[in-house]
Amino acid sequence: MTFSQEQYQESIGRSETIPTRLRAYYKQRFQQKAFSRLAKAFAERAEEFGLTKSGIAVLVGRDKAQINRLFAHPSNMTLDTYSELALALNFEPTIVLEDLSEDARHNYSHPAYTPVDAIPLREYGASNKAISVKVLEGVQ
Repeated sequence: MTFSQEQYQESIGRSETIPTRLRAYYKQRFQQKAFSRLAKAFAERAEEFGLTKSGIAVLVGRDKAQINRLFAHPSNMTLDTYSELALALNFEPTIVLEDLSEDARHNYSHPAYTPVDAIPLREYGASNKAISVKVLEGVQ
């Protein structure tokens, strides 16, 4: 579904809130994307250089158990933590805001968020920006 610039501009002044379920969906989706990219980068570095979670713990000055928890599943880690882990993998994270009204969205469907549950963006009048993590680029 697309959201036109006119619809977006009309909705800016409204005092409606984004539904909790939709906010939770995008928060979780962002955490999944960020975690997936970090885990993939770790797997690549582990295969290429033999890097271990213990090695990362030493590089960032943290306990190995904490690093294990961070790489165990998606979490709401801080940007500082994400940046430190990326640096330990010799990457620099890049953040890109994707305008939800620009291109047609992917045909992505999640069992917990089906089209029946979907709420058109034009109905709640909030910002139509979402944060996504772009492919990490190596530090030069």
